[in-house]
Amino acid sequence: MGRIPEHVIEQIKESNDIVDVVSSYFSLTRKGQNYWARCPFHQEKTASFSVSPSKQIYHCFGCGAGGNVINFVMNYEKITFPEALHALADRAGINLEEYTYQPSEEEKSISSRLYELHRLAIDVYRKALKSPEGKAAREYLIKRGLDEHTLSTFEIGFAPDAWDTLLKTALKKKFDENLLISSGLVTESERKKKYDRFRNRIMFPVFDTRGNPVGFGGRVLAGDDQGAKYLNSPETPVYHKSRILYGLHKSRDAIRKADTVLIVEGYMDLLQLWQNGFTYIIAGSGTAFTPDHARMIKRFASKAVLCYDGDEAGQKAAVKTGLILAPQGISCRVLRLPEKEDPDSFIRQAGPEAFQMKISEAPDFMSYIESLIKPLRLSAARRSDAVRRILDQLGPFADPVMEEMFLSDLGRVFGTDMAVLKQQLNRTGFRDKEDTVYMGPVEKEKHFANKSEAAQYQLIQLLVNNSSTSIRAAALRVLKEDLFTHAFLKKVYQHIQPLLRKQIQISPSSLAESVKDVTVQRFIFRLIMEGNPFKEPKKTFLDCLARLGEQKIRDQLNLIGEKLREADKKGEFPGTLLKEKQILLKKLKSLQDTLTSDIFHEEDE
Repeated sequence: MGRIPEHVIEQIKESNDIVDVVSSYFSLTRKGQNYWARCPFHQEKTASFSVSPSKQIYHCFGCGAGGNVINFVMNYEKITFPEALHALADRAGINLEEYTYQPSEEEKSISSRLYELHRLAIDVYRKALKSPEGKAAREYLIKRGLDEHTLSTFEIGFAPDAWDTLLKTALKKKFDENLLISSGLVTESERKKKYDRFRNRIMFPVFDTRGNPVGFGGRVLAGDDQGAKYLNSPETPVYHKSRILYGLHKSRDAIRKADTVLIVEGYMDLLQLWQNGFTYIIAGSGTAFTPDHARMIKRFASKAVLCYDGDEAGQKAAVKTGLILAPQGISCRVLRLPEKEDPDSFIRQAGPEAFQMKISEAPDFMSYIESLIKPLRLSAARRSDAVRRILDQLGPFADPVMEEMFLSDLGRVFGTDMAVLKQQLNRTGFRDKEDTVYMGPVEKEKHFANKSEAAQYQLIQLLVNNSSTSIRAAALRVLKEDLFTHAFLKKVYQHIQPLLRKQIQISPSSLAESVKDVTVQRFIFRLIMEGNPFKEPKKTFLDCLARLGEQKIRDQLNLIGEKLREADKKGEFPGTLLKEKQILLKKLKSLQDTLTSDIFHEEDE
């Protein structure tokens, strides 16, 4: 067991297409050769985050974030390099067991330590559920019809009615107090006194898609009027509610097999349906359904059945969720339940066969809207208002064909021309302001003091993007560090020069990955994303060298000029300075003659 070798790392990268990986987290829009989105690493309204399928890298022209598929997973998930490798290997079906190792405490990411803390909490709460103080909670769960297998499968527990049950155990296990606070499991009073967030509640652990414990939902016992019915973990470095679906870590294989997902609102709904054989199921986790949830579902299934409560609130939630699923190309149906029933209560009373019948009878989403709103019975004004509210909740479609089909069906249901609906949809602020695609680099970052600095930028572009050994070899022979007057570009050259000496044919992405300085690395990824703009790279290389050489000679001439003026004021004859000036003027005149294609001959021969 030990370090994962380079050839395995390359296999992991090659087996995980960066477009597929990134689009599994959020939608990408294809514009030209690349894919674009609003950057997940900073707030922006313009889509300046670009993913290149040909180069297998990403770069944000807004904040500078960039890298390969491993870098993306590390930064998005906030995990370490080995953790990202294992996650991507698992995604690609690559076995890394022989390379598995236990990182030291210093090597562990915050995410790893939070997973460990939540695992400890699960153990504490499960033990408490089986203890005498968990008797009332056990009786309640049995009364709700949940058996021991279901409770064990989803690791249900109980938080005792005490202020420091988990706190004391975690401190004994040497967990840092700051970590306890950031986990959301422990909170702090104004007087800095720490105590357990969850007390006297049935505990539902929440896991990410890889099965890491990231949070909890805590339900009060029946008859307990203390606090909200459900208390959920707050947002933490590992618990992002808009990107977590309860039960998905258990149900994803069944969802893939069925190509269908049942979506319910509550933990108890999910557990009851799972226990009755409906294992292709997920629930929200302490927040309303979001576009991120829809994108996650799209990774596993193309169809969904919404199984919400039968009351008015459930109907409204079903419409809202359907309007979030539709833009992702997920075919949606809506299960109808009696007004006072929810999936949990219905299946306990009517049984799984009756629930399956409800699924079979579930109308498609547009038919559900039609039966719910009955638009053709509404006045023109009310019908217009209903259409506007539907379009306001509708996000951008991943596929323009799906958008056309959805608007066509909506127009049929509301008796409205599709062109009018499309016009209204394009008026929304989201499409006008937030979905604008950025089509090029940030030019304001390319302001240079003179032509020499611009030439230095172009030389770096050539060395990064042009893998021609003749240009790189020539640069290693004639391009000296002292020719760089731009401080940052000089720093970039200082980083890439030894890498080129070590492996002159190194690919652009490997060159970027080998650079240790984050700022320089991001800059190189940006150059890779911009590509090679030069039609005649060798000619450009020679022209840039000429500019650098000319600027250096002119700087020296300017210095001599100042010395000559000082000598003239003192009445001195500067013979040596005049000779130096003549030599420099001859160099300047012959500079272009010395920079010919002959400097490439050593490599070309």
